[in-house]
Amino acid sequence: EYSHLYLAVSGVLAAVICISDPLRAEAADAIKALHDCGISKIVMMTGDNLITAKSIARRIGILTDDSSAVTGEELSALSDEELAQSVKSYSVFARISPPDKTRIVKAWQQNGAVVTVTGDSVQDTEALISADIGCAMGKFGADVAKGTADIVISNSRFGSIVCAIKESRGLFDNI
Repeated sequence: EYSHLYLAVSGVLAAVICISDPLRAEAADAIKALHDCGISKIVMMTGDNLITAKSIARRIGILTDDSSAVTGEELSALSDEELAQSVKSYSVFARISPPDKTRIVKAWQQNGAVVTVTGDSVQDTEALISADIGCAMGKFGADVAKGTADIVISNSRFGSIVCAIKESRGLFDNI
């Protein structure tokens, strides 16, 4: 949410600059719509710091009072079995690496979940491949992410996933 830049000149603090990266207006609505569609759990995996990740996740409805957040450092202290046992309690994974993302996907799968991963960078590739459904955000996404994903959302709007779920369910019902 905020990036801080501290400027010191000759050892004296000269300025503190805060830069806010605003949330997309549609994000909270898309998360609510996914819950309304019956998606049982939505999690955030990010390289952002924990405080920023928790703030954003609360604002868009991912982090709730009955869920928690964990960092990559804390995650690395867990065995794969411990992660599989505890993964359902986490809604936010902050400061995580590409291998952490894959461990999280596999932990959910060990619990019988069908996992969809969205991503747009080279660092998301392994998680996109490991997921049951890899969904690349294609407008500005890396070619390798788009090439390994099962689905490419060409406009890179998270809300398009909601539309895809509704349309596919309608097709399934018609069949």
